[in-house]
Amino acid sequence: MIHLCILLLTATCPCEDRIGIDELTGLWQANTCIGSGLSDVWFFMPDGAFLFRTSSMNGSERLREWSGTFDVLGDTLRLTIISKIVEEGGHIELYDGSASIVTDSILVDTETVVRAVEPPETMDLIIGFLGIETMEENPDLPADLYRLDLDGTTYWRFASDPESARELLGI
Repeated sequence: MIHLCILLLTATCPCEDRIGIDELTGLWQANTCIGSGLSDVWFFMPDGAFLFRTSSMNGSERLREWSGTFDVLGDTLRLTIISKIVEEGGHIELYDGSASIVTDSILVDTETVVRAVEPPETMDLIIGFLGIETMEENPDLPADLYRLDLDGTTYWRFASDPESARELLGI
């Protein structure tokens, strides 16, 4: 029994050996089917840069996008945020059904502003799972998909090629 306890205390996270930039490279979204702006999106680039966009369906979100660099430390995704796109000014009104959003309120009369983050902010997210989820395991999937769980939110990879991802994001 003592040997088992020592083994558990000295064991390392299996994520350290298997998760690298190559496994994360691509476009990931919090939806199993592709939709333009309909869910939160991560774009991890092979050079260690990232871009995160919030769902355009959230009409009251002021922080629309952030970007910077990332690194994988065991089961932790460390982000260094150097830029943000925010909606400034304006006010929130009750949603009247005239836009494609799912929130009960919407920001109006705002200005979209790009802000450099000085000094850069660091954010750590826990990688809970990274791998293929099959239709056999989850019959609701449209196909076998790569799945990434970050801090309890599931994302699905829709493009592993950076150029395809850039095209899908319009950047």
